[in-house]
Amino acid sequence: MPLRRFARANVGQGAEASKGAAMLMTAEETRKLSPMDGSSVAKLKMPYGSGEFSFEAHFEFDDHGLSTVALDLQSGPAFKLDNDLKAKYGAPFGVSPNVGGGVEKWNVGVDEVMLLLIGDHATIYYSPRIDADNKGL
Repeated sequence: MPLRRFARANVGQGAEASKGAAMLMTAEETRKLSPMDGSSVAKLKMPYGSGEFSFEAHFEFDDHGLSTVALDLQSGPAFKLDNDLKAKYGAPFGVSPNVGGGVEKWNVGVDEVMLLLIGDHATIYYSPRIDADNKGL
């Protein structure tokens, strides 16, 4: 389901959509997990699992509503997550290798998927792509 469907959801609607699984973050968690550029603020978190991987999901909001869902890998091999994403989405359109990791990006329908790898740690970011039809996102 495209993230854009929920892109205008506010914090309360996001918590409601999670059927009670998402919890408000503490001020300290919000400070640590929000992007440094101030473009959005992390407000909700919840556990999430898929196959052999477990994540902590963080929901980031901007002035318009939900802007990004970040899945922070808690258990499971990061290299396998990378391979599984490539198997699911194909070759990434953007690759920025770095020592001990890097960034890979895919356009998936109306969303952008970005994988940040640093050593054995991985975070997947899901964000709606900005185009002429969603100027306000």
